Amino acid sequence: MDDGQVCVMFKEVKSMFNALAEGQKVMQKDIEFLKAGQKVMQEDIEILKIGQKVLENRLDRVEDDVKIIKAYVMKVDDELNIHEKKIK
Repeated sequence: MDDGQVCVMFKEVKSMFNALAEGQKVMQKDIEFLKAGQKVMQEDIEILKIGQKVLENRLDRVEDDVKIIKAYVMKVDDELNIHEKKIK
C-alpha cells in the first residue's frame, strides 16, 4: 500500500468514527428525552394515586351514608308495619 491508499483508509475510518459519534449523540438525546418522559409519567402516576385515595375516601363516606339511610328506611318500614297492624 502506498501513502495515498493509507491516507484514504484513514479518512474512511475517521468518517466511520464521526458517524458513530454522531449516532451516539442522537441516541443520548433520545435517552434524555425518554428519561424526561418517564419522569413526567411517574409524576402523573403519583397524582393519580392521590386522586384514587380521595375517591376511595369519598366512596367510604357514601357507603356510610347509605348504611344510615338504609337503617332509617328499615325503621320507618317497621313503624309503618306497626301502624298498619293497628289499623287492621
